[in-house]
Amino acid sequence: MLTCNNCGSTGVLLWNIKSFQIFKCTNKNCNLIFSDVKPEHIRSGYEKDYYINEYPDYESDREIHLKNNNILLNEIEKYFPTGKLIEIGSAFGFFLSTAISRNWQGEGFEISEYASKLAVNKYNIPVKNEDFLSAELNDKYDLVVMLDTIEHLLKPDLFIEKISNITLPGSGLVITTGDVNSLYSKIFGKKWRLIAPPMHIYYYNPCSVTYLLNKFGFDVLSISHPSKYFNLGSVIQYLFKTQKSKNRIVPVKINLGDIMLVIARKIESDER
Repeated sequence: MLTCNNCGSTGVLLWNIKSFQIFKCTNKNCNLIFSDVKPEHIRSGYEKDYYINEYPDYESDREIHLKNNNILLNEIEKYFPTGKLIEIGSAFGFFLSTAISRNWQGEGFEISEYASKLAVNKYNIPVKNEDFLSAELNDKYDLVVMLDTIEHLLKPDLFIEKISNITLPGSGLVITTGDVNSLYSKIFGKKWRLIAPPMHIYYYNPCSVTYLLNKFGFDVLSISHPSKYFNLGSVIQYLFKTQKSKNRIVPVKINLGDIMLVIARKIESDER
């Protein structure tokens, strides 16, 4: 039995997957699902093969990523004006690149040496190959973004705590992650596409992510399940394990309803 990182309650065993155990928090206000992944299970897991095999071929679909990034930033900018931005889990810097082109002042953090070097050397995007938790940050930021990142973190609570410390009241926090309470997840159960230890450690739902953000002074403004564009060639390659065509990119809009977009605002201490 493990203790829930989110709220400190006990977790009960839900599934055994590969060599990992998956637990569910017994606190009904939380209900976080989490695994017993340890640091040694994920060490050196995010290098070149990850970006080619898991997505597949993240870099070649750059045009699709940029399209999605502009749509996401349109939504973010309904709530927050442009300012100083940090992205945690920047990969090749495609979101950061789009944000900078829209007058955000941005920098990113990425634990993959391969991805961060490509971001800097090929795309000239300021992505540091550094652990965000150990980074010295003396400024205050207007927005922090984590896209498909929080589920990978061993200690997500420490990340949210640090984000709270480097943002002022009114600043924004934007997270995308899987929704384990979605219909698609419930249909597939432990075979849901995002139940993937050791790379995915935490499986959030609207209650558990709200609980975590509230704990560190963030008010959740919106939780939605937006559509997203994918390259048709990549979808076919992923589903049928075929060789991706080198022809032009064909965008297709897909929404399985199992990815949450969470937009939150840092509140004044006396608002808590």
